[in-house]
This record gives sequence, C-alpha cells and structure tokens, in this order.
Amino acid sequence: MPRDFPLLLDRILLRPLEEGDKESVRAFAGDPEISRVTRSLTYPEDSEKASAWVDEHIAMTRNGQTVSAAILEKKHRRFVGAGILFLEPNHRRAEIGLWLGRPFWAQGYGPEACRGLIDYAFAVLQLKKVCAYCLASNLRSRHLIQKLGFRWEGTQRKQLLVRGVFEDLLLFGLLAEEWTPLSHRKG
Repeated sequence: MPRDFPLLLDRILLRPLEEGDKESVRAFAGDPEISRVTRSLTYPEDSEKASAWVDEHIAMTRNGQTVSAAILEKKHRRFVGAGILFLEPNHRRAEIGLWLGRPFWAQGYGPEACRGLIDYAFAVLQLKKVCAYCLASNLRSRHLIQKLGFRWEGTQRKQLLVRGVFEDLLLFGLLAEEWTPLSHRKG
C-alpha cells in the first residue's frame, strides 16, 4: 500500500486500485478510442482481461513496483480512470501513465490526476525524475505532458504496432528540481 494514500485533490480522489474497480475498467477499456492510445489496454477488452489488469496492478502496487491509483470524482465517487507510476526505485525514477473514460475527457481530470501523482513521486517517494511516453499520434497526451512541464527527450521510431501500423513513441522527462510542488502553487 502506498504511503500517504489516498490523495484528496481539488476535484478528484486518487486511491489504490481495488477489486471493485474491475467493472469500470472493463467498461472503459472496451472503448476503442481509449485502447488506441494506451499501451496496456487492448480493444476489445473482455471482462477476464480487465479483471486480470486490475489484479496485476493491485499486486504490483503491493509489491512496490507501481503506485496504481483509481481516479475518482470527489463529489460523487465515480470512477474516472486510472493513473500509474511505474517505479524504478534503484534509479529514483518512475514512468507515469494515465487513462480516462471518454465521458471524462476534456474536463481537467487528467492534468489534476497527473499533478497529484507527480507531486507524490517527488514529495513522498523522493524520486529524482518522472518520465512520460506517448504515441506521436496522440496529440492530447503530448499536449498534456508538455503543459505539465515535461521536456522532450527523444523519439523511438516505429516502436509500437498499433492496429496494424507502426507508431513512433515519444519520451519526455521531468526532474524534481523543475517541478513546483502543489503546496507552493497559487490559486
């Protein structure tokens, strides 16, 4: 179990993934627009695969390999998506990943969840660096990553096969000293 979890932010709650999230994960992962831009969810996602994905992330969090968080609307406690820090403690770094259900796109939940996870990575876990990857074709993710202050570090050309097409994978990095903690932000 991650230290200092759950995280209560302005409009969302980040808490560890749990068994009860399986149906929500299955419903959202069955959306081809979500699976198209993620590396860990594949379309069509059946209930067994979604269940296994949740079980895997619960186990990885328990083993200290990840911080796998359910993103919930604070007001109604509705499942919005998932945010994950894939930890590399020996190098004091993590890779951040995030996906949201389509009904929650373009409402500010992604940036808020990412800020919470990044802040957690630097303030609580004392990491030195957080990395983010996205498909070159995923303009929304690229915009979010850059808006959060990540810097482009490279392109892995034709790295992933997505729906029969080889896609470039972009790598971004953010160092602890480049991050302004949430507690120091205005407004």
